[in-house]
Amino acid sequence: MRITADGNVGIGSSSPPTRLSVVGDSGNLSGSWQRVCNFANDNASPITGEIQIVNAATGASSGNGMWFGTTTSDPLRLGVGNSTVMYLNSSSRLGVGLSVLNWSPEATIHAGGWIYSHDGFYRRTQSNSASYMFA
Repeated sequence: MRITADGNVGIGSSSPPTRLSVVGDSGNLSGSWQRVCNFANDNASPITGEIQIVNAATGASSGNGMWFGTTTSDPLRLGVGNSTVMYLNSSSRLGVGLSVLNWSPEATIHAGGWIYSHDGFYRRTQSNSASYMFA
């Protein structure tokens, strides 16, 4: 581990380019559930998030895979170009392209534009008087 003069911390790196830089390969992971990174802020109501790697071969209850998300009830947001483009809340509702609707998904999947659906479709106009469902 190295801590540079400007405060950057490197694990597996002699010159970390960011505040925290972790360098290694999958051979460095062992156990059934590895917490790779945990992020938190120091506000009065902190939000935390994690990146975890699951290895079922060593006793995990679920299959191999990776988990990324918040560990609080705060939403998970995905952004492009410094703007939120997808929003997943604690009720498992996913909003896509809803910036003009204040990111409040009203259904399991709520799109603020054209969508393609294989099995069903629900559309609600901007007025409160009309809605359509096709199944």
